[in-house]
Amino acid sequence: MSTQRETPATSSRWRSYHEAGHAVMAIIVGHEFDSVDIALGPNDQGGLRNHRQREGQSLTDHVCVGAGGVTANRLAYESIDFSELDLQEQSFEYWAKKGSEDDGVRSLKLVREHIPDLEEALRIITERMHETKRVLKIWWPAVVLVAEELAAKGSLTFEDVKRIVRGGKQNV
Repeated sequence: MSTQRETPATSSRWRSYHEAGHAVMAIIVGHEFDSVDIALGPNDQGGLRNHRQREGQSLTDHVCVGAGGVTANRLAYESIDFSELDLQEQSFEYWAKKGSEDDGVRSLKLVREHIPDLEEALRIITERMHETKRVLKIWWPAVVLVAEELAAKGSLTFEDVKRIVRGGKQNV
């Protein structure tokens, strides 16, 4: 029996909601991926596999996909203290200096490649995070279903996620 205490970030339910948030946002903004996986362990490699956006799609859509994970966790775990995540939202630069490689810091690096001004980059990311929250609230039933299937199976294909988001309908 393991003596390691399970924390929300290491639980399969937490990871499932996190990756479901990314996957559902990817479907909504028209991105594609091969599969979405949850992986628990010291060398966690869960996430969207071969994630790609279609030519001509915006940088802000990509940021929304990145924000989908933490946003889904916030919606699923409203009772958890997110003060550290709130700090992250307010100061990506702080986390970047600490060497963190989470979704927020990757989003900041991506945006800063195109928009060097830090204040403008942070404004865009914050705006997209709020938009992601609004969208995922609307699509919450799909996020829950994707998270439940991910927790049960560990991996879903792009077609599996698309089917769930579309409510089982073939043409939506």
